[in-house]
Amino acid sequence: DVLIVKGAPDSFTQILKTITITDPIEPGETVSGTFSYTFTQPGSVQWSLIIDPDNQVNEETKADNAITRTFNVVPGKPVGDFDIVPSVITYRESFTLVPKNFDMGPGCTYQYHIFEFTNGPGWQSPQQTSPAQQLKFVYPDYPHNLVVGLNPIRMKIVSSCAESDWVEHTLIVNP
Repeated sequence: DVLIVKGAPDSFTQILKTITITDPIEPGETVSGTFSYTFTQPGSVQWSLIIDPDNQVNEETKADNAITRTFNVVPGKPVGDFDIVPSVITYRESFTLVPKNFDMGPGCTYQYHIFEFTNGPGWQSPQQTSPAQQLKFVYPDYPHNLVVGLNPIRMKIVSSCAESDWVEHTLIVNP
C-alpha cells in the first residue's frame, strides 16, 4: 500500500488517500499516479507519502519508505461585482452603487470595499464595511469629478488575505 497523509509520517493527522498496489513492482521500476485535494485555508501544509506503511515488503532498509514535503498555500484574490442603478441618468438625478456576488475565497474574511470615480482628479469613497452596503448619490452631493458624459467607476474588495483587482463600470450622465 501507499498512503498520502497530512502531516509527518510518524504523526500524521489525516489519511488523504490510500493506494493499493496489487502487481509486484520490480527493482528500479517506476509507478506513478495522481490524486487531487482542495485546500480549505491558506498557510503551510505538510504532506507525506508513505510506501509500505505496514512493513509487508522484505527490503534492506525502511529509511527510504517516506518522503515529506511542505506546501505554502497562497489564497486567491477576492472577487465581486457591482451594478450602477440606474446606469444612465440625467444630471441632478440620483444613482446608487450596488455591490454583488462577493466571494473572499476559502479561509479569508471580508474587510471592506471601496469605490473610485476615475475622471480627472479621482474621488474615492470611504471604506464600505458590509458586502451589501450600497452607496447612494443625490445631487448636489455628487463626487467633485462627476461630469456630463461617461464616468468610469471602479470597485476594489479587501479581504483578510488579499485585495481584488479593480472592477469597472460606466455611469452615463446626460445633460
